[in-house]
Amino acid sequence: MTVRTLLLLCLVSTASFEVSASDPAVPKPVKERREHYVLRDAEGYVHYEITELSRISDDVNEGVVLVRDPDHGSFLLTNRLSWADGQASHSLTDVRQKDYIRVSFGSTSRARTVKEYIAEGGLLAPLVLTLTTNGGEWKGLETEWKEWSKLRTLRHSVRRTVPFYLLEALERMRGGALGASAGPYIDLIGQLVLYEPQDEPQLRLEQVEQPPACDFDDSFGYPCSEAQLKRIKKAQESGKPLSSY
Repeated sequence: MTVRTLLLLCLVSTASFEVSASDPAVPKPVKERREHYVLRDAEGYVHYEITELSRISDDVNEGVVLVRDPDHGSFLLTNRLSWADGQASHSLTDVRQKDYIRVSFGSTSRARTVKEYIAEGGLLAPLVLTLTTNGGEWKGLETEWKEWSKLRTLRHSVRRTVPFYLLEALERMRGGALGASAGPYIDLIGQLVLYEPQDEPQLRLEQVEQPPACDFDDSFGYPCSEAQLKRIKKAQESGKPLSSY
């Protein structure tokens, strides 16, 4: 799925029981709904225990997914949309909320509900996304991060700042493992952080033969032998290229 599609799915996940106030001057009470369940396989093994929590108020729509992976630990998935400043964020954190990966963006929309926001076209213009971790911050247009080479560079930079256990949690939960409601949280972040096999066909690499490179080989601990060095020198003197050395 595209980043845009995943953003929409994340937004509507908190809107299922959202109702506009009949009188805008009358504040709506904070409404909260929770659902607790487990995800188990055909043999009965529980892979995840989850509580989905949704909060709706005049100012903020917030969805929080409490995830316990018996084999790996506990994590929070958070989706937050503030009507006051038009800021939206989607994050994966540890329970203490000290280690995190967060994707956020802003909008000039004046909508007061997710349904109004989507109908008004709050996601029509190219979005400036901000990706934040404990160790850095990256900003870019969603359209730019669709380009394979830029996405590859982004992933390389971001992954170096994310604790290994959080990357592993992201990898374990991606691909629909958490279901339709919680899955988009993970897939949105994962698309910007995790390497995906389906991305590879966009790159076509051509093998181009190069001259012998003993210095390069030596940097890996594989120095050229005396015989190879003599062979290379002889080829250079004769002007004949070497296909192998």
